[in-house]
Amino acid sequence: MAQTSVSKTREHREEHAISLRGTLASVFIMGIFLLLAWLGVFILFLARL
Repeated sequence: MAQTSVSKTREHREEHAISLRGTLASVFIMGIFLLLAWLGVFILFLARL
């Protein structure tokens, strides 16, 4: 009984870690997109001065 509980806990942790890894990648992608968008608008602003 104890072995089954331990293996289920390990599987759950691995699934959770994979989920968090995907979340981290998504947040970085969104952050890079926002940064590039702001830089593009700022460069456009400077070009029109």
